[in-house]
Amino acid sequence: MRGALVLVVALAAASCGDDGRTSDRPSAATSAPVEATPATSTLATSLSATTVRPGPVCPAAVVSPGDVDVSVTYGSVSGIVRRHVPASYDGASPVPLVVYLHGYGQSVDDADGVSGLAALGQRKGFISVVPQIAHGAATHWDDTIGSADQAWLGSLLDDLAGSVCIDPARVYVVGLSNGAMMASTLACAFAERVAAIAPIAGLRDPTGCAPSKPVPIIAVHGTDDPAVSYDGGFGPGLAGQRLDDGAGSLSGVLSADGPSMPEMAAAWAGRNGCSAGDPLEDRLGPSVVAVRFPCPTRAEVEILRYEGFGHVWNAGAPEGGADPAIEIMWDFFAAHPLGATA
Repeated sequence: MRGALVLVVALAAASCGDDGRTSDRPSAATSAPVEATPATSTLATSLSATTVRPGPVCPAAVVSPGDVDVSVTYGSVSGIVRRHVPASYDGASPVPLVVYLHGYGQSVDDADGVSGLAALGQRKGFISVVPQIAHGAATHWDDTIGSADQAWLGSLLDDLAGSVCIDPARVYVVGLSNGAMMASTLACAFAERVAAIAPIAGLRDPTGCAPSKPVPIIAVHGTDDPAVSYDGGFGPGLAGQRLDDGAGSLSGVLSADGPSMPEMAAAWAGRNGCSAGDPLEDRLGPSVVAVRFPCPTRAEVEILRYEGFGHVWNAGAPEGGADPAIEIMWDFFAAHPLGATA
């Protein structure tokens, strides 16, 4: 796939045939999901549990620059979080946080090995984390609104806010495939604490979604995606399969029918108070088109449509001088802090 950095497709990799890239770090511990309860953390000295403070007030816990895997337990649910803290972090100045949600069947290593966020965070000065909990035979997220997975991620955000010097106005979520579905759910449920999201190959219009405020969205999707079709439903690599250990969007038999990416983006545009009408298209390179809906400033919804690309996270395809998707995504995040108004 032309110049694209192919991620593990996580949605049933056996059927899609994508190869995963992993590092030599140990895989995360697994546990069965249960209803999440107030957080008790085993983040050791690196993320000690402290009282969550409103506003950009730095906690007393000491976190040093560098990369670390930490185990966390919230209620009866355990998982692992890989955290990347840039060299510029001083513990006194609040910095942005980017949470990366892996796809179906992926480990922390799979997701972290190809996301590009650790290196970007070093250059841009933000902290990134990659969380993982396990379900049945394959890791995945239950993207149902109100799920235990949503509560677990909420507890993680609480823990980070109380132990690392993070700017609460600049918390962003990126997700691939099933992780993109979960990112869509977090935008519905945590609109007051998530400033913007970037769903990659899996934007969703969740049932029952009623965010408390507009959530800016920049989605990334390939027109030839064989797993999650740009034109709607699941693609030929997955349609008709049953994921018995799936949940949310991935439960039961996967259907080839469903709203297209532009239709789901239009639903979000409606929630964000955007004007009715067709989106505008702006070609950014030979294969990349930005599809932008007519939205108010600071409530923008757009899709980066990668023509001819599949189920990928394009972290650096050559595009005739255009910025790669990961740079465009970060620029979008940086322009959309929480609470900003026109």
